[in-house]
Amino acid sequence: MKKNIHHIILSLILLLIAQISAFSQNTAKWVRIQSDNNEFSIEVPNNEASAYFYDKEGFYLNDSPMGPYNFKDVQMLHAALDKTYMSVEIFRMQNPKGYLDELTLRKNLAYSKIKTDRKDFNVQKAEFDRSYERVRKLTENINFEIRYISSKTHFYIVTVWNKGKSNPVSERFLSSIRLGAPQSAAPDEKILKISALKPITIDQIGGQLSKAEADSLPDSPKLEIGAAGELFILHVPPAGTNFANPNMRAKGVIRLKATYSKEGRVSKILLVSGLSGGLNRLAFFAVLRTIFLPAEENGEPKTIEIVFTYDYTHTI
Repeated sequence: MKKNIHHIILSLILLLIAQISAFSQNTAKWVRIQSDNNEFSIEVPNNEASAYFYDKEGFYLNDSPMGPYNFKDVQMLHAALDKTYMSVEIFRMQNPKGYLDELTLRKNLAYSKIKTDRKDFNVQKAEFDRSYERVRKLTENINFEIRYISSKTHFYIVTVWNKGKSNPVSERFLSSIRLGAPQSAAPDEKILKISALKPITIDQIGGQLSKAEADSLPDSPKLEIGAAGELFILHVPPAGTNFANPNMRAKGVIRLKATYSKEGRVSKILLVSGLSGGLNRLAFFAVLRTIFLPAEENGEPKTIEIVFTYDYTHTI
């Protein structure tokens, strides 16, 4: 009896040591990123899976009654740790609060307001709307949360996702959000301005296939949504159109070849065939901002490429 108790106590001690060790390792890998306007900061893992994208021109959406919305100075930070994937998006725009209000009317996510004592900030929590049986079955083993945050001049999107339930990595990431003027940092906390990071540019991620390369592309793999080991796209932002501009009324399809990396971000987008009037750029940013669980091989994430289309054949 005493021997069994000793075994149980020893097992508990070893488990506690492992948890403390894992926590210590995670602590050493995190860094606080501060927005350039000093009104937002968050902690992210600082490792080889991190990537920072910047584009000054940005894009716009005009697929809503309240549009157009111009998203300028696009800053996107991706990170991954222990198969938990994180992204931070920062946009400078007019009427961020109006865009946030409109987002909550969309049907594919469930929204709830988060109280904040920070003046001039509005925060919405979003996740899968699991009231639909099909969505619930496909996502019952997936943790997926978004924080939409608006200030007077900027719009922030903080997203975390992973298989299974919420875990220490995802919880630390979300709980580390700070709004308003910079606060005192902990003695051992490293803080970086986001603009100090080395950016990836649209020219590095984007490109165009030659006609010969496009003609020789194999058919896209037929993916079974939710199948074990396959790429699972969780959320695709709208690509947008602009019906007010005659040049944006091109009809047809845009074909893109995208690389979905094992780090949980889209690392390359090649135009196979496109349309006029700026629609290619809108499709590029929609693909770039896609949230997905990477494909897997033998239980480990892997990088895959897929060719797909954006259909504009029914625009007026």
